[in-house]
Amino acid sequence: MGWSVARTAVGDPVLSVEGQRIDHPADPAAGARRWAMGVVERADTISASSIVLIGFGLGHQVTALLELGQRPIVVIEPRLDLLACALGERDLRTVLESLAELRAGDDAVSDFAAESAAGREWVDALPGLLTTSQRDHADALEKVRRRLGLGDQRPLRISIVSPLYGGSHPIALAAARGLSRLRHQVELLDLSRFQAARQALDLFSTKPSARLGLEAGLTQVLGRGVLAHVRQRRPDVLLALAQAPLDAEVLQQIGREGVLRAMWFVEDHRLMDYWRTVAPHYDAFFSIEGPAALAAISAHGGGLVAHLPCAADPELHRPLEIGPGERRLWGSDVSFVGAGYRNRREGLRRFADFDFRIWGNDWNQPGPLAGFLQRGGRRVSSEEAVRIFNATRVNLNLHSSAWCDGVDPQGDFVNPRTFEIAACDAFQVVDRRAGLASVFAEGDGIAVATSMDEMRELTRHHLARPEERRAHAARARRRVLRDHTYEHRMADLVAALRTRWPERFMGARALATVADAKGRAPAGLREFLARLPGETPLRLDALARGIGQGSGDLDDAEGLVLFLHQFSDLYLAEAGR
Repeated sequence: MGWSVARTAVGDPVLSVEGQRIDHPADPAAGARRWAMGVVERADTISASSIVLIGFGLGHQVTALLELGQRPIVVIEPRLDLLACALGERDLRTVLESLAELRAGDDAVSDFAAESAAGREWVDALPGLLTTSQRDHADALEKVRRRLGLGDQRPLRISIVSPLYGGSHPIALAAARGLSRLRHQVELLDLSRFQAARQALDLFSTKPSARLGLEAGLTQVLGRGVLAHVRQRRPDVLLALAQAPLDAEVLQQIGREGVLRAMWFVEDHRLMDYWRTVAPHYDAFFSIEGPAALAAISAHGGGLVAHLPCAADPELHRPLEIGPGERRLWGSDVSFVGAGYRNRREGLRRFADFDFRIWGNDWNQPGPLAGFLQRGGRRVSSEEAVRIFNATRVNLNLHSSAWCDGVDPQGDFVNPRTFEIAACDAFQVVDRRAGLASVFAEGDGIAVATSMDEMRELTRHHLARPEERRAHAARARRRVLRDHTYEHRMADLVAALRTRWPERFMGARALATVADAKGRAPAGLREFLARLPGETPLRLDALARGIGQGSGDLDDAEGLVLFLHQFSDLYLAEAGR
């Protein structure tokens, strides 16, 4: 499995494993010190007698912990090649002499798990991410967690709050599916149904100042609805996607309920700066952007701030058989799917001499591109986008920018489309981004352009080479399926939360489901439960919803469940019981 070492401006080594950067790219020592201070804080919280790290890296994190000098440090590194790399890059003799214990080699993790380790604190070598070593030894690491007494890693109860509309809405749906596939108990608050109410505010006034006030009022109403949900369901985690209608006041109230608040900010922090008012009120703030954004958010927020890239959902983003009729409807030599930002309106003019189509909304005053805009510039659904990706020979992926013409030289985050096109086994030409190398390495099948002229030349080159295109697309799809699905991202997110707040998730218990109860239920109740999906939570409101989706007359068991549900809502809940 590949690793590489880069250098900072002053020559310090920075490690990347499988395309994922392990150390801070500009100042690895300073980044390690900030990380180590958080580790020591957690160790103090649970009175840990020592600290155990899985993964040595280049030793920056270990060095920082030793400098704080509060507890014995044990390091386990399964990969001898990475340990040899560290010893070759840095003089670590003093570090090695100062460790309480260093275990290395293929069996290091499993051997450690087999021994008594009472009283030691579990610490991931990189909060927020599972390193390659950790993924390779997942079963053994789970044994270590159990032996260290830090919870049984059972599924969490997670509520997801979507925005009313926009690009982060489908990401909320995909995140919910990813968490469900990881066997967490997920409740999705899909607020897109309130988009019609937002649009209907024009009935009262179309003046911008009045409209802002009305939208703020709607946000408050929806926020109170989310708070009511939290008080009734008591999730372990509330995960909000970008532009979820949660203001500072309601976030503070949710925090007082003891629920961990997390945000996945899948936007450009320079363009959408509302994060400044809400970041301080989230316990964890995940961003798709790089070091500059994380530093800015950290300056405003008081909790965990971490990088979490976009991803694809193979259940939705997949290869399709496209027949001649559909190819005529959706296909072209070259296409672009996305909103009409300034740089796209200017840069994509270079493709006017190709068989070219533009799909998406917000293309106000498209000028020379008006003839290429499909369906009058209406929004493209996720399902339609998948068909377009599959039917197009070369998909253009130009990231948005409101302040440049063409490729943004300061762009760092990688948009969802990069992963989605690749997951569809489709070919793309993408503009170069600072964060692209950390998710797609050279040879991973994506053509990268540093300018609009280069994007045009790469497009022309690959249109003439269909076999080369197909080979590139296949490699990119394999990389996404291996490393960049929403299951990967949600696993990393949950791991970051468990690592940062181990005491909050100790002994976390999932709610029982219908499947759990079927085998133990009496005969009459067993027949009733058999009519419901096995994953239905064993809770009155969930059972009542399941009954409501059925048809025909109610039997005695169904009638009793509905009566108990109504009694609970009308009397017990109102009494605060």
